[in-house]
Amino acid sequence: MGEKQTKKILIADDDQLMTKALTIRLVKAGFLVKNVLNGKEVLDSLANEQFDLVILDLAMSTSGFEVLEELKKRSVQLPIIVYSALAQEGDLVKTLGAKEYFVKSKTRIEDVVASVEKLLGN
Repeated sequence: MGEKQTKKILIADDDQLMTKALTIRLVKAGFLVKNVLNGKEVLDSLANEQFDLVILDLAMSTSGFEVLEELKKRSVQLPIIVYSALAQEGDLVKTLGAKEYFVKSKTRIEDVVASVEKLLGN
């Protein structure tokens, strides 16, 4: 029986405490994780590496909105979870291709991890 393929997740967030907590939970759940601090690094990483899912903050330099718009232009077919402090943007990010939208202050990290597992079939 073959080994299960480890899924790789890209987290884009300039909130390093939140990112560290989320990374610890995802690694514990069996995922590989790479962290970047802004949207430019997201686009560079996606151009050079394979990822199975992106967790994206909206409020950072080269905003998450710009990343979503660019990925939509490029027809990138990759599940994206928006995990942001911005509470009013849910409908907009879904039209830009995000699969899920979580508000940081209202969402437990465990809920984000559960969504990742659901989207990636883990």
